[in-house]
Amino acid sequence: MKRNSREIIQEVVQRSAESVEDFLQWSQEHQGCTLSELEKELNRRVGGVVREALEAGVALQEDKGVVQDAKCSCGGKGVFQGYRERQVVSGVGVIRIR
Repeated sequence: MKRNSREIIQEVVQRSAESVEDFLQWSQEHQGCTLSELEKELNRRVGGVVREALEAGVALQEDKGVVQDAKCSCGGKGVFQGYRERQVVSGVGVIRIR
C-alpha cells in the first residue's frame, strides 16, 4: 500500500524526534566529549532519518520525475517513464529508490 504525504511526514517527524532525544541522552552520558565527537554521533543518529525522508520524497514524485539531458536522435525530448528500483548514492548517503 502506498503511503500518502501526511503519513510520511508523521513518520519522519516521529523518527526525527526520537533520534534527537536519543542523541541528547547520549550527550548527557558522555560528558567531556569533543565537538567533533558530538557532530559524528548526531550525524550517525539522524542520518538515517534524512535518508528516509529523501527516499520518501522521491517516492512521492510518482511519475513526475525529470529526464536529465535526454537527447533523442529525432530531436525530440525524453519522456520520464518512472523510477526503476535501485540504490543510489546521494549527498546524504545511499538511498533506495522504489
